[in-house]
Amino acid sequence: MSTVPQTGTYLSQDGHVKIQIDSANPSNGQITGLYATNDSPEGPFTDKGSIGNYAWVANSQGQSGAAPFCIRFTGSVRPDGFPYCIVDSWNGAYQKDNTMLLSGTRAYVNNKAVVQVTFLGTQTFKK
Repeated sequence: MSTVPQTGTYLSQDGHVKIQIDSANPSNGQITGLYATNDSPEGPFTDKGSIGNYAWVANSQGQSGAAPFCIRFTGSVRPDGFPYCIVDSWNGAYQKDNTMLLSGTRAYVNNKAVVQVTFLGTQTFKK
């Protein structure tokens, strides 16, 4: 049973999203790594650095620091010249079997005043 999210690459069940966890800091819950999607209004994009956070809960035995726990990720892009911005957010739980059950949303705005706010679905992410 994990006390922090395991490092490695997690893929969404539909294969469109990759979350790579490079480090998970138990003192502040910060996750660094890479967020990548091959499906957006502007094509594939990648975001690196601080991409998420996690937080433990106390279980029925009064223990904390073990899965399942809350987890969230954000990947965003705004290219030079600012022609558009995209923000993907995924929230859910890191589970005892080292998978993540996440629900996602996307905000997209471009310089032609196109606005899209969409639900990306609920998916299991596995290593």
